[in-house]
Amino acid sequence: MLLKYRTWLISIVTLLLIIIVRIPFLTQPLVGEEGTFAMLLTETKHPTVSVVDLPDSGLRSRCQLYVAKLAGVDYMATTDRNIFPYCFLSMVVNPATKIFYSEKLTFDQKTFHVRLVFLLITVVGFLSILILLVQSTKDVTISRFTVLNLLVLYAFTTPLLVGGSIQANLEGSIGVALFGLSSLIAYLGVYELRKNVSVYIFIAGFLISLGKNEWPLIALFTSFFYILVLQFLYRDAACSLVRKRQFSTALTYVFGLLAGILFCYLLSPKDYVDGYLLMRNMNGSHLPILGLVRATWSFLYPVAALVGFALFLYIIRFKKNFEYGPIIFIWLGSGIGMFTGFLNSGWIGDGFPRYFIPSVISLLPFLLIVLRETKRNKDVFLAAILLIGLMINGLSLAQSYLHRESITSVPGLSTIKLRSDTISLVGQNSADRNLIPFDHFAIRYYFPDADMVSNGMGLAGAKFILDKFGNQTMRIIVAPE
Repeated sequence: MLLKYRTWLISIVTLLLIIIVRIPFLTQPLVGEEGTFAMLLTETKHPTVSVVDLPDSGLRSRCQLYVAKLAGVDYMATTDRNIFPYCFLSMVVNPATKIFYSEKLTFDQKTFHVRLVFLLITVVGFLSILILLVQSTKDVTISRFTVLNLLVLYAFTTPLLVGGSIQANLEGSIGVALFGLSSLIAYLGVYELRKNVSVYIFIAGFLISLGKNEWPLIALFTSFFYILVLQFLYRDAACSLVRKRQFSTALTYVFGLLAGILFCYLLSPKDYVDGYLLMRNMNGSHLPILGLVRATWSFLYPVAALVGFALFLYIIRFKKNFEYGPIIFIWLGSGIGMFTGFLNSGWIGDGFPRYFIPSVISLLPFLLIVLRETKRNKDVFLAAILLIGLMINGLSLAQSYLHRESITSVPGLSTIKLRSDTISLVGQNSADRNLIPFDHFAIRYYFPDADMVSNGMGLAGAKFILDKFGNQTMRIIVAPE
């Protein structure tokens, strides 16, 4: 009983440290797409118009993204991907948090409001992983449990996970929550409760499908690969029962994934299909692999280390690990698949590789399960490595904080310059309403009366909006380099 209390105490301390390290960054100005997601959490008092022909009512029209504001009218665009996460933010999170929001809040208070909301969503995933850790290590020594907590602390304090958890976007918040919850539910059903296992596994698969289009696709591929490998093992009659049980578990997970895909497709068929087209357009459309690695190395090397370590652990004890069943195989395969898939795509986006975050959350449960049974004489060595990693994480975050550099979108961007440029552009627009800022959409969030067009639309998209909805005297202005 005393050991149980100590494990919970250590995990609570770990969670507090994970949260504390993020507090200094909660007032970093929003940049890039973050303003668009911030608007999903607020109620606009202006008329709204879709930049594409859509009905004024219906689910799809309620989950669009803000892209411009001209002459007191907000303009919206479709998500072109699975709309469930966007509807969740606008129809569930928005009503739950809007009582704490007011347009009269200061610049920093508005930033804090948005970043805190996304951090709280992420905490759901953090808690899920920590609960899984406590539940899966009831019989380990306190030293091994401490090492596993250090592993979780290291992963969750890497610059990628810290930036992603406070970023107004999907991967680092809803992605972490979905993968964390899915892992916990699957673990409880298969390894703890051992009753109604199919229900738990089905729900675990269903949750993964509620996010980005690619997440359930990778999980499906991994599940089918497991089923294929299973046909070559346990072929003798004595093991037929084991093979049937594992086959059933994997197949139930597949049904959960497919049910989630169908659910999200039915919410908005066109947007869901467009999500696959977006995946195709992203694949290989930008940097070669080495270019992407070079540009984002400070964020990616911890993920690469976890991928390599997890794969090594699975291979050296393949038979034992395979006997654990399909769940840890799917966790491992999904983590590796997301890492290699996005690496191969060459997509760099705004410079912050948030697409790799779910890979970490998928790998962590696997590592926690497998490491609990490795030789205990490795505890000191593992703890030393993790402590060095934590020091590196701390130095990197401290440098970003002291230099006032963005740790989310456009990493390294001076947040002081970002704030002054935002205020300058709004000032020009206030003096002459025909001067339309072409910049990050957070301008609209911070200054509700300002006109602007999101630079996420590109120059061609901005010109289209001005030509269609503006007037001949309007022209774009941008912040100085």
